[in-house]
Amino acid sequence: MRIAVIYRPRSPVPPERAEELVQRVIQWSARYGDRIETGGYFAGGGGLAVTDLGDSAELHRMLMEHPYTPFCDVECLPLVDRLCIVDDGSRDATGRIADEYARRHAGRIDVIHQANTGIGGAVLAGLRLLLQRDDLDALGIIASDNQCDPSLIPAFRHVLETRADIDVVKGSRMLHPESLAQMPRFRYWGNRGVSALMQLILGYHHMSDVLHGYLLARVGVFRAMRLDAIAAGYDLENTMMAEFRRLRATFALIPSPSRYGEEVSKIVMKKQIPRTIKTVTGMVARRALAGPDRVGLVLLALAVPTLGATLPLAAARMRETSPKVKKLR
Repeated sequence: MRIAVIYRPRSPVPPERAEELVQRVIQWSARYGDRIETGGYFAGGGGLAVTDLGDSAELHRMLMEHPYTPFCDVECLPLVDRLCIVDDGSRDATGRIADEYARRHAGRIDVIHQANTGIGGAVLAGLRLLLQRDDLDALGIIASDNQCDPSLIPAFRHVLETRADIDVVKGSRMLHPESLAQMPRFRYWGNRGVSALMQLILGYHHMSDVLHGYLLARVGVFRAMRLDAIAAGYDLENTMMAEFRRLRATFALIPSPSRYGEEVSKIVMKKQIPRTIKTVTGMVARRALAGPDRVGLVLLALAVPTLGATLPLAAARMRETSPKVKKLR
């Protein structure tokens, strides 16, 4: 995957070290120059380079050995083949900015302008557009609220390219200690509780962060999905995970750093909770009808009248029948 590496000066280089650093840059270029497609330095300091490197460990080593890395903030941004931006009735300048990017990168960025349909409706619109193409081998989903770190995309891609047994690579905030520390407590406990419950309902053992929708999946998995079964609103992740489970898609989970600002959730709990209960009930019913793991669902349902006595059996059954979920640290 092609990656843009941006160097932004953070602290001045000591004058007495300038000549030494120049010599080290010459040595670094001799070692890694064949991995750099293009590069340049800005007049005010810093620089930009483009590299095509699928091995994330090699990329990290190359950056850490660069003499100027200690004096700069380094950002790695993936240069994806195509990008679809969905302007879902935004009231700010999103639509205008998206159109400007599409003009600058004609043929690589698609923009959809539509009335507000909810987060699920926006994702589904983008998926349906991209699935019309026959030149893509993987599709990813990333929110536009700056919570997800785009530098993970090369790591997602690397897993799919090197692990034929994995269908979907997904970010997990629960595997990233710093994100957990920053996460508002009501979100933390809500995500913990919902993820634990959804593990049992979906039958995905070790699925640590169901509600985090940052992922990259093989295009064949999305083509096999029943997109009409995916919710247009806030139940997007739950219903999409149900479709992944129906297809017995295998997962790799990667620690996903998340940024939390001063934003306030727009979810109206008194409306959303009944909708989610209805959605989850429908998911359980469909799994019960489709099979094959009816035994596990029966044990889960019996946990209520038996005051939790059957929960250990339901969990054991889930572990036995779950598709692979691999945690990658």
